[in-house]
Amino acid sequence: MNLILRDAFVRMHSDNVVGRLASEFNVRYGKNLFLARINRYSDIAKAVLAHRSSCRQTKMEELIQEKQRQFLLQSSDPEDQAEGRAMVTPSSIFEAMGGGHDDMVLTRTKSHANTGIGHIPDDLPANLDSELSTNELDTTDPAISSLVGEMGLFDDSKRSSSLEGEDDETERQPRKQVRRDYTTWLWMPLTFRPIPKKGDWDVTRIRESEYFFS
Repeated sequence: MNLILRDAFVRMHSDNVVGRLASEFNVRYGKNLFLARINRYSDIAKAVLAHRSSCRQTKMEELIQEKQRQFLLQSSDPEDQAEGRAMVTPSSIFEAMGGGHDDMVLTRTKSHANTGIGHIPDDLPANLDSELSTNELDTTDPAISSLVGEMGLFDDSKRSSSLEGEDDETERQPRKQVRRDYTTWLWMPLTFRPIPKKGDWDVTRIRESEYFFS
């Protein structure tokens, strides 16, 4: 058993395990977006807020616009790519101003403590459907139709059951004091840091050790 385990360990770690994992992550999650946060008083944030004040879009509308921009940029058609590069979004401003991982802020509050990636909160606003309706969206656009389909935001039967009786309960609860936030948000394409370079230690030496896995 000792010999079998050592040989299996050598075979497993002779391959670039981390590199294969990184490739899998890029294939599986490379087209996703996430809600990033940056310092509200940074130059990038000031430019984002200035753009946002002129556009007056909701958070969902910004998500759809960024999804469409990424769809165009990843197209094989040069005209689509040019159209994507011409779009101005908070994410494109972040990229144009040289933003990177170091410009992002990791926040953790009580409201986020039990919230995982991809979590949809139960307390969605009652006016969500009026704020963003499918009638206002060009669902023939492949980027928008795929996003709407993935998120399932416009399934009225599910919404009516989840929000039934929610208004009365909300009215009885006292209004909580809003904590001032020193960050601002933007939708960003999900990227991964470069993986560390694989070491040059000769893992086959483990086969010679009688004490490894003994």
